[in-house]
Amino acid sequence: YAVQAWRNSLKARPPPMKKTDPYYPGNDPRYIDVEDIPLTESLLDCQERTRPLWEYKIKKDIEHGESVLVIAHTNTLRGLIKQIDGINDDDIQDISMPNGVPFVYRFDEEMNPIKPGEDSLTQVLASGTFL
Repeated sequence: YAVQAWRNSLKARPPPMKKTDPYYPGNDPRYIDVEDIPLTESLLDCQERTRPLWEYKIKKDIEHGESVLVIAHTNTLRGLIKQIDGINDDDIQDISMPNGVPFVYRFDEEMNPIKPGEDSLTQVLASGTFL
C-alpha cells in the first residue's frame, strides 16, 4: 500500500535515498555538475521542478510552431499533464502513464489543449491521446 501512496499521491514521498547507495545519481559522473540532487521527491516536487521547463521552453517552442518530444519519468509526465490540463490535486492520482507509449497533445492558437475525439484512446481528465 505504501508504494502505491508514493506513486499516486501528490505530496507523499518515498523514503530518502542514501548518498552511499550505488544508484544515487550524485555518484554518476554524468551529473557531476548538478547541484542539489534530491534524495526523494513527490509528484508535487517533480511538478515544481518541471514547471519552468514547461513555461519557458516547451510551451514557447510550441507557440513558435515547433513539435516537441518529451521523454521523461512517469511522475514528471504526470506533473506536466497536471499543469497542461489543470487537473486538481485529488484527481491527479487517477492519471497513470504506461511505459513507452507516446501520449500526444494538440493545442489551439491560445495554447489550450484540444480535447480528443470520442474514439481516441486517452486518460480520464487529460486532453492528450495515446498513439
